[in-house]
Amino acid sequence: MRTFARVVVAASALAVVAACGQSPSATPAVTAPGARPAAVQAPSGEVQAQGMFRPTHIEALLNEIFDNYDHNRNGVIELEKPDGFWRGIFHRDERFRRDGGASGGTTVYTLRDLFYHADRDQDMKVTRSEMDGHIRTFDVNANGILDARTVWQWIILRPNQEYERFMARYREQVVRTEPPAAQPGKPVATPAPAPVPSVAPSGDPTIGLPRQP
Repeated sequence: MRTFARVVVAASALAVVAACGQSPSATPAVTAPGARPAAVQAPSGEVQAQGMFRPTHIEALLNEIFDNYDHNRNGVIELEKPDGFWRGIFHRDERFRRDGGASGGTTVYTLRDLFYHADRDQDMKVTRSEMDGHIRTFDVNANGILDARTVWQWIILRPNQEYERFMARYREQVVRTEPPAAQPGKPVATPAPAPVPSVAPSGDPTIGLPRQP
């Protein structure tokens, strides 16, 4: 049954690839260094939209992560919650990113596991160098690219490649979904709550409980 299902899905994938004018065994396009990945569709440019069949240049992946989470653009992702009322207003929490949807609501995302594993010196700050070094542990052939399977390699059950292994370990997680702000005279539909991570005693849905080894 599993083989039959894979054949059906594979046939659909081949049809899509054929419609796009690609050969299933052809080498997928590689995201250029320093450029935003071409496969990204979301307004935030999230790398998660990349999917399989498309190798990703590590530099493009780094740009994506720091564009989304380094809110003050100082080249560091800070893992501590901003203290104080005014600092909380003017210094956005870099453990999370927020993405507004078409309905007016907001979805909050995090890359908690990636951040804490990349923080080598455990100073609660992730530099670009630390992030680069950790991501490159997945680049087995050291070519600066996280390779991915082609459609044909997926059909014949080839093992996951570098990009797929990275995404399996560090896929971006949804922390919560916030409803749109209420407008006078207009009812607001409340969406179903998203899964929320463990809550610290302080009430902060922290991404650091427990701290990853």
